[in-house]
Amino acid sequence: MVTKQRRHVFNPPQFQGTSIVGTEQKFAIDRTWPIEEIHLVVSGTVSATAFTGLTTDGMLGVVKKVTLAANDGTQPRNVVDYSGIGLLEYCANAGLNLDAASLEVVKLQLAGTITASVSFRLTYRIPLVHPMIQEPLRTRMLLPAHNWDQDLNLSIQFASNTEIGSAGSFSALSTEVVLVRRVMPESLNQQILSSGGYIPFDLIEQPYSIGVGISGEQRINIPSPGSYLNLNLRSYKGGSTVTRDVIDAVTTLGSETKWTLTSGGVTEQEFRFKHIQTANEFSRPINAISNTSSPVIGGAVAANTAFRPASSIMLDFMGDGLNDANELGSTLDLNLPQKSGLKMELVGSVSSASTNGHVLFVGGHRLYGDLTRWQSARGL
Repeated sequence: MVTKQRRHVFNPPQFQGTSIVGTEQKFAIDRTWPIEEIHLVVSGTVSATAFTGLTTDGMLGVVKKVTLAANDGTQPRNVVDYSGIGLLEYCANAGLNLDAASLEVVKLQLAGTITASVSFRLTYRIPLVHPMIQEPLRTRMLLPAHNWDQDLNLSIQFASNTEIGSAGSFSALSTEVVLVRRVMPESLNQQILSSGGYIPFDLIEQPYSIGVGISGEQRINIPSPGSYLNLNLRSYKGGSTVTRDVIDAVTTLGSETKWTLTSGGVTEQEFRFKHIQTANEFSRPINAISNTSSPVIGGAVAANTAFRPASSIMLDFMGDGLNDANELGSTLDLNLPQKSGLKMELVGSVSSASTNGHVLFVGGHRLYGDLTRWQSARGL
């Protein structure tokens, strides 16, 4: 990048100790420099009682939700509003992979038990700039906190022990906040402000619940306005128990339910969840479907199958998942449909569930404003 990186580590007292379990804690982030990423590093030790009877998200959801609130001078808003496990899945799909220690926790989660007295480390990466955006756009897409009048407010909801498993607790728990920032010379800052400014964005996730006994075609509204770099879709299949699996009405091999992104009767994308899963995996350094050698969030391999359920996928509008990007020509534009009263909808038929309904989480990176300048083949 054209600016120097500054990395700072904070250990807020309110983020330390086992008393944080089941609570929401806040931390103010100063405005010294623009922010590129935030890493939440959760380190802990399981007590003498192992975590068993793990819930669907289990240990991966020890950070239940992350919110980053800001006031950019226009109005207060959430720059980030995402579940912890959603961030893990987002980064696995958008940023190639997770770190080895976090993948080990994924492996333990899939095995069904977090061993007594084991120490672990789980890193939640919050990429304020899309991981694959390159210069000259990357500097322009930093979070320009240095230009604002108020500090940012980072809020973390920590899961309770029972939200992780039916038994188990921690003997130690600590969360570090790592700020990855960039030194911004005033001359460069003024150059950016005078030539279109920083590109505003958010990283937001929303759950869509499909109730017990409901089946057939569902039309899920994608929030507008804005231009999406991607959409991460995370499905939880209901039933007597909730599992990570597709919620398709048809699961017959080769004839699975087709889904579409549709606006005003025009189909933007048509796909099966397995097709997008395959495209995502083209750029992920994994080996096979073994949860021991290549653990991946999104559900265990079912008996008598040789593939994972496609319950965690990313529609990548910025690129094809195999390359970086320095222009924004292919983003999913939800500005024009909104102006004409149209909606962008995710459409597909779902199966009926008993006892517990399905839930589909839809989230992604959304840009605001006029992006025309960065949508030409020449970039700038």
